[in-house]
Amino acid sequence: CGAAVGMVTWRKHPEIRRGDFEARYEIRGMLFATVLNIFILGFEVLIAAKLEGADVSWRVVFVPAFLLVGASLVSCVFSCRHKRDVELEAFVVLNLLLFIFVVFRLDKVTNWTWAVVFIPVWIGLVIIWFVGCYFLLLSFMLIRGRIHVQPEQRCSHI
Repeated sequence: CGAAVGMVTWRKHPEIRRGDFEARYEIRGMLFATVLNIFILGFEVLIAAKLEGADVSWRVVFVPAFLLVGASLVSCVFSCRHKRDVELEAFVVLNLLLFIFVVFRLDKVTNWTWAVVFIPVWIGLVIIWFVGCYFLLLSFMLIRGRIHVQPEQRCSHI
């Protein structure tokens, strides 16, 4: 609904489009978010249908999730180029391997335990833990004064 209102406003008010590149980036970002949400909705609908007894394979159920990963990758590139946040998109892209492993396990292509299937999640959590520890250590070093920065820069780094 929000994307429809945004597109109607964009079309009816051409003065918004003239010369304002930021508005163009915002409308494109809104369209990317709408596409991502449509893929999420499709994935949820297919999961519900499968769990209710529909005769489809798990590979078909996960097609919107794989499309979501592709769209998220494009959205990540767009967002990085235009200095926008990429929380959801990056999270989805990093879970591609998890989606593939879950599909293999559910379709009985492999007989891996669930602990093996979720290895990509564990790897991601370990990386996040190390990054968090690095920034925590860096904060302590900045507070203690072991790293020399200008006083006006210190608050922006902590």
